[in-house]
Amino acid sequence: MCLTYPVRIIEIKNGLAKIEGKNLEIKTALVPDAKKGDWVLVNTNLALKKITAKEAEEINKTIIASKSTNKS
Repeated sequence: MCLTYPVRIIEIKNGLAKIEGKNLEIKTALVPDAKKGDWVLVNTNLALKKITAKEAEEINKTIIASKSTNKS
C-alpha cells in the first residue's frame, strides 16, 4: 500500500525541496509552481499536488487517528 502524506516546503532550489520536520529532499517536477511555505502531497519523495494548510491538517489528523486505531 502506498501512502501519500502532506509536507510543508521550507526551501526549494533546482526542482528539489527541503521539507519541514525531516532531513529529506523531495522532487517537485510535477508541481513546478511550488514555493517555500507551500504544502504538498508526497509519495516516495515526489511532490504530487499542492494542497492548502487546512487540507494538510485534516489529512494529518486522519493519519494520526488511523495509527491509534490500528494499535488496538
